[in-house]
Amino acid sequence: LVAVVGASPWGLLFSAGAVYLWAAPWFAPWWAAFVARHSTEALVVAIATFSCVAYWAHGLLMYGLEMHTPAFRRWARRYKIQPAKGFDRARFWPAVRGLLINQAFVLYPMTYFGAVLARNGIGVRVKPTLPSAVEMCVLFGLLILCDEVLFFYGHWLLHHPTLYKRIHKIHHENTAPIALVAAYCHPVEMVLSNILPLGFSLVFCRADLFTSYVW
Repeated sequence: LVAVVGASPWGLLFSAGAVYLWAAPWFAPWWAAFVARHSTEALVVAIATFSCVAYWAHGLLMYGLEMHTPAFRRWARRYKIQPAKGFDRARFWPAVRGLLINQAFVLYPMTYFGAVLARNGIGVRVKPTLPSAVEMCVLFGLLILCDEVLFFYGHWLLHHPTLYKRIHKIHHENTAPIALVAAYCHPVEMVLSNILPLGFSLVFCRADLFTSYVW
């Protein structure tokens, strides 16, 4: 579980909640009704909404702790590579603006494209039944493998001198980064390093909708 969500408290809580829902006897009928009530496009685009809500909830939580809780800041510095450096508050609003632009004009359009594929039987499987425990475990293994490979080579490509100067350098403008700015980057990098590893993995592995939400 930690390998999937990292050390994020939100990730751990959400994953535990997803397991609880999957096992709850009332959830399967509710899920079937939920899928029946909404279009394929709305259900698949909701994947982007889930990811944005999780990203901002976690990022703003960690920003608040880092900036306004001295006890947490002292504790966290023991584990930082740059313990003497702190996040530049002046970078907050530029980072927020860049994140919102990428989410609105890159993430959502590409997720809608994924929804069109799903409507035509390609990629995410929108079905009213929940996956089995074995299916979810196998899918998570495949998704992690695809994500790791695609992210590694996408990131490696962005460190080519030409691409670094024009694209990837934006991501490194924050010299003492925090969780909130993890996805702060050029729109091209948003596609190569963030959306393709996570999204293409779902399409390639033909993940079901529920597993896609959890992922």
